[in-house]
Formats: sequence, C-alpha cells, structure tokens
Amino acid sequence: MAKQNVEETVQQWTEAILRNPKDASAYCNRGNAWLRKHDFDKAVEDFSDAIRLDASLAAAYINRGYAWAAKQDYDKAILDYNETLRLDPQLAWAYCNRGIAWAAKQEIDKAINDFNEAIRYDPQDALAYNNRGDAWMQKKNYELAIHDYDMAVKLQPHLASAIRNTPGITDAFLAAGIASAAREDYDQAIAYYSTALEIEPLSSDTYCHRGVALLKQQQLDKAIDDFCHAIRLNPKNAIAYNHRGNVWLRKHDHGKASDDFHAAIRIDPQFAAAQVNCGYLWAAKQEYDRAIRAYNKAIRLDSNDAIAYYHRGFAFLKKQDYPVAIENFHEAIRLDPTLAWAHCNRGVARAAQQDFHSAIEDFDNAIRLDPRLAFAYDSRGLAWLEVKEYDRAAEDFRKAIDLSPEDPRAFGHLELALARKQKP
Repeated sequence: MAKQNVEETVQQWTEAILRNPKDASAYCNRGNAWLRKHDFDKAVEDFSDAIRLDASLAAAYINRGYAWAAKQDYDKAILDYNETLRLDPQLAWAYCNRGIAWAAKQEIDKAINDFNEAIRYDPQDALAYNNRGDAWMQKKNYELAIHDYDMAVKLQPHLASAIRNTPGITDAFLAAGIASAAREDYDQAIAYYSTALEIEPLSSDTYCHRGVALLKQQQLDKAIDDFCHAIRLNPKNAIAYNHRGNVWLRKHDHGKASDDFHAAIRIDPQFAAAQVNCGYLWAAKQEYDRAIRAYNKAIRLDSNDAIAYYHRGFAFLKKQDYPVAIENFHEAIRLDPTLAWAHCNRGVARAAQQDFHSAIEDFDNAIRLDPRLAFAYDSRGLAWLEVKEYDRAAEDFRKAIDLSPEDPRAFGHLELALARKQKP
C-alpha cells in the first residue's frame, strides 16, 4: 500500500510538472517521492532541476544532500548542506545531516561540532543526541556517549532498543564505569556496570569491576556476590579471586583470603598483586621472613609495584632493620609519591635511627597527603618530643586524639609532653 501511495505521489507531481515545467516546488516534491522509493539518482535529478529553477529553495539543497549521502558521495552532500545553511543558518536538521556526513568521512570533531549546533537550535532533536553519542563512541569518550544516548532515549523512548544494540555499547558502559571509579565516583561507576550487565549478563569482567566498586564502598557482602558471579562465569579469572581475597581480609577471614590469593597465583603465577597479598597475610601472623619472601617474588614479577616495596619496607621495619626498611620506603615513594603511609613509616624508621628532623619532614609529607592520618600526627608528636618542641608535640597529640579518640596512645603521649614541658 505504501509503495502504491509513493507511485501515486510520483505520478501526481509528474503531472504537475507537465502542467508547469517551471514549478520548482513540484520538482522538489517529486524528488522527495524518489527518496522514499530509494531511487536516489532520480531524486538528485529532480532536486537539481528545482535548484536550477529556484536557487533560494533550501529544501531542495538539503534533500539533494540527503540523496548524495545515500549514494555515499559525502563531499557533494556536505556542499549541499553548506548551501542549505547559508540560506537558513538556524536549520537544525541541516547541521545534523552534515554532521552525519562528516562522521561518515571520519571527520569526527567536525561531526560533533555540527551535532552541537543541531542541538543548540533544536534541544528536542533526539537524533542529534543519538548521532553525537555515536561520535563520542568513535572518540572513546564513553561517558559523554552514554549521556547523549540517555538524552536521546528521554526524548524518543523507542530509540532505546537500537541504542542497546549499538556495536560496542557494553564496552562503553564498562569503560564509563572504570572512568567513574578512577575519580572515586563509585555510585556512578556501579550504575554504569549494572547497565552493562543488563545488556550483557554473562560478563565475568564486568561483575569483577562492579565488585571492586562495591568493595570501595564497604559493601562487602555485595562485593563477594559479584566476585562469586565473576568466578562462576570464568573459573580462570585470577583477578576476581584476588579481589575476593581482599574482601575476606576486610571481613577478618584470613583462611578464606589465603585460599583465594593462592587460587589466583595457581591460575596466574605471574600475578604480582596476589603475591603481595600473600605476603600481607604472613605479616599479619608476624611471619616477617615469609612475608618478605612473598614480597621479593612480587617485585621480581613487577619491579614497578610501589605497594610491594612499601609492604616489604614495613616487614623490615617490624624486624627493626631500619636501613633496609628506609630503602624500600624510598623506592615505594619514588614509584608513587602519593603513598602517605610510605612517607609516614619512613619517618618512623628514621626516628628509630635518631634522625628526628628527617622523620618530621616525612610526617609532614604524610599529613599533607592524608590530613586525617592520626598515626602520622602521633608519630610527629613523638619526634617533636625528642627535639624538645613540647608545644608542637602537644598540638600534634591533640590532633591525633581528635582524629582517633579510641586510640589510647596519643592520650598517654599528650600527658608525657605536658609533663616534660613543666620540668625546669
């Protein structure tokens, strides 16, 4: 029926042209009918005749541009859209169509600029949002892509199904979740991961990523559920075992943590982070030599692992081997200058060697990096005591008490500072 109606439309405008061969709008309307029949060559001919008769007819240019684009002649399409916009600079549809042509030519930045203009002139243009989303996908800016797809669906809900089938859309939600997690926006990260799992519910990696975000939010039971899902979907997912082990650590179940860390290492003997975690378990049992052996393995596997150097330094600190502890903290800080605890414990090791001024510098850096690190204030207070700066010591102990009132050490240290200040 639709085909018959198009045929009738072609016939109707053909008769109009026979009656008045100089009627530009008749050629334009027949060209539109050819477009509906997907006869793009005839459409181009009619729009060209319309333009020859009336060079100010913007509709003829934009529709001929559409026909050229359908024929994959994007350069000619862009020329026609340029002319359309010269005649009608606020025509959102023309910007959108030209953006599609630029995207087809892989001129993605130009495409985005045109979609921006289309949306500026018509904020309700769902297709412009959808096409700009596709362009952001090409640039791998997945968060902006998802934002635009969300806007498109709000404006035209029927687009949801097509967007869900966009190539790479699951990876886009996954990547957007990773980007959100990197800036510590874990609520948004979890939302992105959850959408990715709605689209692709059999992704072990996505469950693993969502589990990490849940762990960061201290939602430990939910995190374990996600890591269990990840492992069921892929029993060789060493990363999921390692992360689940970290959750067991938080829940103080060292037996299950050990099982998971060792499972991760069996699957991937080159997994440095799992070796570090095994070392941590040995250190928790005060088995520092075994811990150091595990950290040595981790560092052999990944000599740029700042956390491995930090923990090895801590084990040597506990063994009172202060020079070696300081060397390890040095390396951890070189690899990652933001590790507040590495600065802090290097300060502890330096203070143990009576190098109190260097220790104070380390505690200063630790506090600068983490102003809520009560142990750093308490440790700096002890260093101030040793250099007889009693007021400064008392100030640090009070700050440590404010930050960690359940820790009795700072209370005792404060009493000591005040008592020493009173001595003649």
